[in-house]
Amino acid sequence: MSWHMSFANGRHRYRWLKRLLAPMQDGAFQEDRITHPIGKCIFVFAGGTSETLEAFGPEELRPLPKKTSQEMRKQREKLEEKRNKFALLKGPDFVSRLQGHLNVLGPNPRKADPGGQIECGPDRTYPVRRTLMLRNILKLKDRATSPIDSGLLFALPGVSGYRHGARSFEKLIAALPPMLDRDVDAGEFLDLMNARNAFKTSSDIENLAAAMHKNYRDRSSAKKREVEMEFKQSYKQLDSDGKASNRAAAMRITELLELINYKVIVSAPRVCSTVRSALPGRFATDVAANHAVPGRAKSNAPCAQAMSGTGW
Repeated sequence: MSWHMSFANGRHRYRWLKRLLAPMQDGAFQEDRITHPIGKCIFVFAGGTSETLEAFGPEELRPLPKKTSQEMRKQREKLEEKRNKFALLKGPDFVSRLQGHLNVLGPNPRKADPGGQIECGPDRTYPVRRTLMLRNILKLKDRATSPIDSGLLFALPGVSGYRHGARSFEKLIAALPPMLDRDVDAGEFLDLMNARNAFKTSSDIENLAAAMHKNYRDRSSAKKREVEMEFKQSYKQLDSDGKASNRAAAMRITELLELINYKVIVSAPRVCSTVRSALPGRFATDVAANHAVPGRAKSNAPCAQAMSGTGW
C-alpha cells in the first residue's frame, strides 16, 4: 500500500501521522466502534517533503556549549518547542514503527548537511545519477549510444542544478522548453551546451587537420606501415572526402579529452595553452590510444603544437 507524504506537509504538518500508528502496528484501524482489519500488507511512504529520513521532523537537540549567547538560548527554546509539538503529533512514534528506509538521491547534488542531522562529504556522483536517469528515460540498452546532440549531452550532467529535480530533468530531455530558466539556470546551461562550439567552428580546425594528416604520414613512414592510397598525398592535395575526414578527427579532440576530464581552453596572450585534469598523464595516454581512429597513429605531437600555436 503506497502513501504519498504530502499529508505530512503544509499548514497542518504531521497531523495525519497519529492515524497511521494503529494500522502500522496492528494491521487494523478503528471507525467509531467498528474495527477494520487490513490484513498482511506493506506500507510504503514516499514523497518529497524531506530530503532524507534524518531530516524528517525537527533536528535533534545537541548539547549547548558552556558559554552560550542569548541568541543561542532563544534558538534552543524554539527548537525544543518544535520537538515537543512533533512529539505531541506522534512523529517519533511514527518513525519508530518504520522497518526500513531508503534515501533516494535525485539529479541534484546532495546537500552537505541535510536537516542539520547527518554529516556527509561533497556529492561527486550526481553526474553519474543523471547519466543513468538519461539512459533509463531513453530506454538505452547496455552498449547503446545516445542519439542526443553532443552539446546537450555535455550540459545535462554538468549543469549545477535542476529547479524541480527529476521533473525538470525529464522535461529537458523530452524537449527544450521555451522558458528554460524555469527548470535550470538558462545562462549556465546554454554556456555548457555551446562550450565546445568555439573550438569546433574555429578557423584553426583546418591547421589542426593538416597537422594530424602530416603526423599520420610521418609516423606511418617511420614505422614502415602501409598508408592508404587516398592519404599518401599532402593535405593540400587531398580530395574533399580526405580533408573532411581529417577535419572530423580534429573536431573530435574535445570529445576525446572529455573522456579523461580534460578540456581545451583559449590561451591568454603570450601564454601557453592549458589543459586541466586531475588524472595522471599515463591514463590520458591510454585513453587516447584506446579511442584513436582506426588506422591512425596514436601520437599527435604535431597536432598539439598546432593547437598551442593557434592560441588553444
